[in-house]
Amino acid sequence: MSNESRLSRSLQGRPFVAPPVDILENQESFLIVADLPGVVESEVNIRLDRGELVLEASRSVQEAGQTLGRECRPHDFRRTFVLPDNVQGDAVSAELERGVLRITIPKTAAARPKRIEVKGLGAQS
Repeated sequence: MSNESRLSRSLQGRPFVAPPVDILENQESFLIVADLPGVVESEVNIRLDRGELVLEASRSVQEAGQTLGRECRPHDFRRTFVLPDNVQGDAVSAELERGVLRITIPKTAAARPKRIEVKGLGAQS
């Protein structure tokens, strides 16, 4: 699985930031873990498009009161991942908890390792 990250401008003129991710693989699936601080689930958009998984999210910073200083600016996250052919695109799932997004991408049955049973033929003389 390869990934690409770019810095560009969103439609609102805010910069896109590539969130840091970990990409893990086990026998059944790939797992993408992305840090999205300050993002709520309604602001996350994940889509599959011609073999690519596109992750987009927005972070809004809205506090009541007079602003005396600002380091936490609103911005958009964007990251694109090229998926291998051996995944089940219709079974992708995602969960967001405390600013950490976990995207699970199951592998096809054909891509999963299979255990081959070894049968004994008995003692040979």
